[in-house]
Parts: sequence; structure tokens; C-alpha cells
Amino acid sequence: MLKCSVETVRHYAGAAIAKPIDWMILRTFIAARVPGSDHLGRLLEDLSKLGRAVRPVPLQNLHLTLHFLGATQPDQVSAIANAMETSVAHEGAITGTLRGLGVFPNEGRPSVVWVGLADQGRLSTVQKRLRSPLETLGFELSGQLWHPHVTVACVKRQSPPGLRSVIRDHRHGRYGVLRVDSLDLLRSQLRPSGAVYSELASVSLGRQGRSDES
Repeated sequence: MLKCSVETVRHYAGAAIAKPIDWMILRTFIAARVPGSDHLGRLLEDLSKLGRAVRPVPLQNLHLTLHFLGATQPDQVSAIANAMETSVAHEGAITGTLRGLGVFPNEGRPSVVWVGLADQGRLSTVQKRLRSPLETLGFELSGQLWHPHVTVACVKRQSPPGLRSVIRDHRHGRYGVLRVDSLDLLRSQLRPSGAVYSELASVSLGRQGRSDES
């Protein structure tokens, strides 16, 4: 089932909006929301003790990105939502285990701390299925191999000494089960306090599709 706010689309795409064109361009991505859990909460608490160089992601902002779209025109929102709906029409709920802690690009100069996703097969299929219709809409998607992960912290400057210890202690940790029953098109707005996300569209995985629990 597609949930896309007509009012939201009109607000951004309405011809009556007399704003500079760069104001109207959205920064968007397609993701699965990651509900907070005690396991993730404890991990974020450990990361928050490392000082100002490490900025944990707020629990309510955790997500797993399938595709980063970048610059998006407001009148593309409906077409993106339709592509999402088509891509998951025959998929039931997908479950996977959040497991393992790592960093990008490397432990010597980390910029992102992430939790990995095991059992990614069906979600990887959906991610690949989305590529063609999104490219048809004009989006230049990353050609890198998809590495499903949940960003849990950003490292703003030189890595603090304690980060390697946290990574070592949590490297093989388990952080609960992720159940994906919808995908969201999210807008990202970068602010000094961190990114702010707002939902532009949400698509439920097809009710007739095979569920991992069936």
C-alpha cells in the first residue's frame, strides 16, 4: 500500500511557490526504518562516552539505506513512490539479524560507525530491483557493491583512542532482529545539530508476497 501525502507533494511542487529553484530541490534517499532496541540503545550509550569527536545517531533516526538519490525535484516524488510500490508489490515482510560492528572507510581514519545486517538476501533483491526504474527517472546511483548497514555514529575529527576498544568489544555483537514491512522515501536536511529526516512517501511490502515468517 502506498502512502504519499498529496499535500506534501503539492507543497513542494505547486506552481504558486515563488522560491529560487535551489530551495525546491530535495535531498532524498530510500530506506527501511530501524526501530530502537535495548541492544542498540546500549551501543549508542557506549559510543556517546567517547567524547565530542563521535556523534551517535539518535535512536529515532536509525535507518538502513537502499539507495541514496541525492538531488530530487519535488515533482519526482510520486514517480519514485510508484517505482518503490512496483518493486515490493510481491514481497512480504523481510526479516534479518542486526549483527557486527564496523567502520568506514577503515579503522585508521574512520568517519562512519555501522552495524551490519545478516540474512540480507531478499532485501538485496529488492535493492537491485529498484535500480532500473530509478535510473530511468534520471538518478545516477552508486555503482559500488551494496553493503547493507545501519549508521550508528559519525566521527567528526581524529578518531578518539577509545573507539577501537568499542569496535573490538562489539565487533561480533548482535543487536536484535530487523523486520522490514515498509520502505520510506525520506528527505534529509543537514543542520548544525545533525541530519533531520522527513517522510515524503511510504510503501508497504505487498500483503500477498512471501513473508520470512511464513
